[in-house]
Amino acid sequence: MKNHGETSIDTIGRIMDRLGDQVFAEGVMPAPNLWTDDLQIVERDCPVCGALFVGLRTAVYAALAQHDFGHRHDEARQAMQEVMGGA
Repeated sequence: MKNHGETSIDTIGRIMDRLGDQVFAEGVMPAPNLWTDDLQIVERDCPVCGALFVGLRTAVYAALAQHDFGHRHDEARQAMQEVMGGA
């Protein structure tokens, strides 16, 4: 699905059409300074906590990678606390 003339307003409209105004208003839509000729809108969820990420494919994958990093950081901190005896 390629559309070189689509603006960010058009893209946001497509996301709102897919998700509905209510869900869009409650979430955060990152606005990366990125150009791509592939405007795929995807849904991905976190296998750890089930958080749902919806938006442009590149933005969703970037946000999910950061989210996963946070989970791994939390796991490492918890493991360290167990080793240190809760200190």
